[in-house]
Amino acid sequence: MFLKEIQMENFKSFGRKISVPFLQGYTSITGPNGSGKSNIADAILFVLGPKSAKAIRAGKLTDLIWNGGKDKKAADSCQVSLIFDNSDRQIPVEADEVKLTRYVGLSPSVEGGYNSYFYINDRKSSLSEFDSLLAHARISAEGYNLVQQGDIQRIVSMSSIERRRILDNIAGITKFDDDINQAEGKRKETEENLDRIRIILDEIDKQIKQLESDRDGALKYRDLNERLTTAKAQLAYKNRELIERQIVGTREQTAKHEADKGKLEAQKEELRGRLDAAVARLSELEQEMADRGGEEARQLKEKLDGLRIERARATDGIETSKETLKQLRTEHADATKEKGKVQKETDALARERDNVDKRVGELDGQIKAADKDLHEVDELASKSDAKVLNIQKQIIALNNEIDQVEEKVKSLVLEGDRTKEAMTRLESEIGRLEESRKQYQVEHEDADWQLKELKTSTKESGKSLEKLQEDFHARRAEETRLGKEQAELQTAILSLTRQYAQLKAEADVAENMKRGYTSAVSAILECRETGSIKGVHGTVAQLAHVETQYETAIVTAAGARMQAIIVDDDTVAAQCIDYLKKRKVGRATFLPLNKMLVGKPRGKAILVAKECLGFAIDLCHFDEKYRDAFFYVFGDTLVVQTLDEARKWMGGVRLVTIEGELIEASGAMVGGEIERSTLKFGPSSASEMEKIAEKLREAQAHGETVANRLDELRKEILGLEETIKDTGGRTGAVEVKTSTLEAKRKEFAAKVASADKDLAERKAGFEDARKTATRIEEDLAKFTTEVEGLKAKRDERKKAVMEATPQQISSRMKELMNRRATFAEELSGLRSKLEAMATQTTFLDERRTELDARIGSLEDQRKEHDKRIETFEASL
Repeated sequence: MFLKEIQMENFKSFGRKISVPFLQGYTSITGPNGSGKSNIADAILFVLGPKSAKAIRAGKLTDLIWNGGKDKKAADSCQVSLIFDNSDRQIPVEADEVKLTRYVGLSPSVEGGYNSYFYINDRKSSLSEFDSLLAHARISAEGYNLVQQGDIQRIVSMSSIERRRILDNIAGITKFDDDINQAEGKRKETEENLDRIRIILDEIDKQIKQLESDRDGALKYRDLNERLTTAKAQLAYKNRELIERQIVGTREQTAKHEADKGKLEAQKEELRGRLDAAVARLSELEQEMADRGGEEARQLKEKLDGLRIERARATDGIETSKETLKQLRTEHADATKEKGKVQKETDALARERDNVDKRVGELDGQIKAADKDLHEVDELASKSDAKVLNIQKQIIALNNEIDQVEEKVKSLVLEGDRTKEAMTRLESEIGRLEESRKQYQVEHEDADWQLKELKTSTKESGKSLEKLQEDFHARRAEETRLGKEQAELQTAILSLTRQYAQLKAEADVAENMKRGYTSAVSAILECRETGSIKGVHGTVAQLAHVETQYETAIVTAAGARMQAIIVDDDTVAAQCIDYLKKRKVGRATFLPLNKMLVGKPRGKAILVAKECLGFAIDLCHFDEKYRDAFFYVFGDTLVVQTLDEARKWMGGVRLVTIEGELIEASGAMVGGEIERSTLKFGPSSASEMEKIAEKLREAQAHGETVANRLDELRKEILGLEETIKDTGGRTGAVEVKTSTLEAKRKEFAAKVASADKDLAERKAGFEDARKTATRIEEDLAKFTTEVEGLKAKRDERKKAVMEATPQQISSRMKELMNRRATFAEELSGLRSKLEAMATQTTFLDERRTELDARIGSLEDQRKEHDKRIETFEASL
C-alpha cells in the first residue's frame, strides 16, 4: 500500500484543482519559499483528520479555504482527496484503489459556520469510518506516518520507555491496548448490571407469585361480576326494548293522525264554503217565510223548533246511556271473570300453604331431635376438653348472629319482592292511565273544536227531519260502536306489540346468555338489531359454521376471540368503542375489514399441515370476505387427532387436538377437563313468537278495516248533516248538538283532570318504590357480605372443635351437624316460601277487594243510566 496521488481544490494557496502524483519509492517536492510545499503536507494531514487545526497551521478549518489571492474572489469551499494503492488490501476495502476525500464548505445560514463531509471512493461517509479504515492501515494524523522538522531530534533524545510507546503506536499495539481496556470496562459494567438484574428478577418472581394469587381471585370475581351484570342487564334490556317498541308504535300512530288531520282540514275548508252558501240561502228562505206567514207563522216555527230540540236531546241522551250501559256490562263481566280467577289462585295458594306448613312442622321436629343429639355429643366433648367448650360457646354466639342477620336478609328479600310487585303494578297502571288520558284528551279537543265551529254557524230553517234524524242517529250509533271497537283494537295492538317486544327481548337476552357473550358484545349486537349503529356484521361465532366433529378443537383454538365483532371499517369500530365508553358497559374487540392485515402461515406450519387434519381456519365455513379477520382469530393453528401426534410436531407451531388440548408455538401446553363453553359457532336460533306476531298482524288488518269504515261512515254523517242543514231545521239541530257537545266537553275535561291526578299519584308512588328498591339492594348486599363473613368464622371455629375433639366424638358431631344443616337449609327455604305465599295472598286479597268495589261502582252506574233512560222515554 502507498499514496499514489493527492488532489486539491481551493485548499490554502491552491486556488484551482491540482493533482500531485506519487510513485513507488522516494518522491521529493522542491520549490522556492512560499510556493506551497508545506501546504501539500497540510493537505495530507487535513484528510487524515488531526485533533487540532493547529497541526495544519490554521486557526480554524475555514482558514483552509482559498482566500482569493490578489483578485479577492474567495472560494466558499475546499476539498482534498488522497488516492492509495490498495492492491494488498491493507485498507479493508474491496478495491485496488481507495480514494479518501474531505470537504469543508461555508454554511449559508450561519455566519462564520461551516459544514464538513467525508467520502470514501466518492461515497458519503463519516469521521468514525475514516478512523477505522486508517487504524487498520496503521495510518494516523497524530502518529509518525509524517516526520516533520524536529521529530528526529526529539525521538533520539527521549527515554526508552517513551520511544517504546512510539513504536507501539506505529505498530498498532496501542490501539489494541485501548480496545482491551475499553472491553474490560464494559465487562465490569455488565457484571454489575447482571448483579442488579438478578436482584430485580428475584423481586419480580416474588411479585409474580403474589400477582398469580391476585389474578386467580380477580378472575373469579370477574366471572361472578359478569354473571351479576348480565342478570341485572336482563330487566333493563327488556324494559328498554319495550320502550323502544312503544316509541315506534307511537310515532306510527302520530304519523297516521297527522295524515288524518290533513284530510279533515281539507274537508273543513270545503264544508265551510258550503256552509256559507247554505246560510245565505237560509236567510233568503226565512225572509220569504216571514213575508208570507207573518207573526203567527213565526210563533209556530219557534214552538216547532223547541219541540224538535227537546226530542233530539231525549233521543241523543237515550242513545248515549245505552252505549254507556253496554260498556258497563262488558266491564262488569270482565271484573267478575277476573274476580273468579283471583279466587282460584287464592284457593290454590291456600292448599299449597297447608302442605308447606305440614312439612315445616316435620322439619322442626327433626331439627329438635338433631339438636338434642348434638347437645349430648357436645356435653361429651365438653367433658373431654375445656377448650372445646369455649369454642362451642363461640360457635353458638356466631350461630345467633347469623340467624339474626339472615332474618334481616329474609325480611329485605320479602320487602324487595313486594316493592318490585308494586313497581310492576304501578307501571302497568301508569301505562293504562296514559292511554286513557290520551283518548280523553282527543275526545275533549274534538268536542271543543266542534263547539267552536257550531258557534260560528247561523240558524237554519226547520222542516220535517224525522227520517233524516233516524238515519243520522243510526249512523252515529254505528260510529260510536266502531269508535269503541277501534279503541279496543288499538289497545289490543299496543298490548300485542308489548308482548311481542317483551318476548323478543327475552329471547335475545336468553340467546346472548346462552351463547356466553359479555355485556359489551350484547350491547353492540343490540345496536345492530335496532339499527342505531350501521356496519356491524356480527361476532366471529355468529359468522362461521363448524362441523360437530371439529367443534371442540375449533372453539379451543379461537378462545375468547370468538366474541370479537367484525365491522365494515375502523370508523364503525371507533363509533362502537365510543358507544361502550359513554354507557360504561365494558370492552370488546372489533375487527375492521378495511384494516385487517393479510395473514400467511409460517413455514413449519405449512410442512406440518400435510401430516395432520389441516389448518383450523380451513375447517370453518364462512364468507371469504371475512378471511383476514378469521386469520386474526386462528392464525396458522393446526388441528391434529391426538396429543401424542401433537407432541411429535410441537415447537414453533400452534397445535390443537380434536379433544381440545392446546400446544402453543412457544411450547406451552394447555389441557385437562374441559369446561364446556356456552359459546358456539353458528347463527342465533329463531325466536318462537309466530303466534303473537300472527295475532298482531290480524289485529292490525282488522283495525285498518274498521278505520276505513269509520272514514266512510263519517263522510256519510257529514252528508246527512249537510242534507239536514239544506232542508231546514238547522237552528234546532245546532242547539241540540251544542248542548250535547258542551256536556261531552265537560265530561271529558273532568276525565282528563281525574286522569292527570291519578297519573301524578301513581308516578309519585312509583318513584318512592324505586327509591325503596335501591335502598333494599344496598342493604341486602351489606347484610349478605356480613353473613358470609360470620359463616366463615363459624366454619373456622367448627374446624377447631373437630381438631380438639376425640376422633369418635368428632365424627359423630360432624355427622349430626351436617344432618342438622341439611334440615335447617330446607326449613329456611320453606319459611321463605311461606312468607312469599303470605305476601302473595295479601296481594290477591287486596285485588279481590278492589274488584268488589269496582263491581259495586259499575252496578250503581248501571242503575243510574237505567233511571235516566226511563226519564228520557217518559219525556218522549
